[in-house]
Amino acid sequence: MHYASRENLLPIVETLISFGCRMDMRNKADATALHLAARFGNTEIARFLCLAGLNINIQDKVKKKLNRYFDFYDFILVFFS
Repeated sequence: MHYASRENLLPIVETLISFGCRMDMRNKADATALHLAARFGNTEIARFLCLAGLNINIQDKVKKKLNRYFDFYDFILVFFS
């Protein structure tokens, strides 16, 4: 899930979720797939994960919330499109 989110592979993310993959799993930096999608600017995946129910207020190891990874424009696109 993390790799697919980082590499902008939306069909893979969709398939993993459809097979029951946990969206809230964390990597060594305590980041979720949503953090990685946001960090790498993959707004379609970030939006999909948000709409699928992943908590947008979750923090990573350095206490960064999701909105710290988006610039304002991307944040608006993801959450208000």
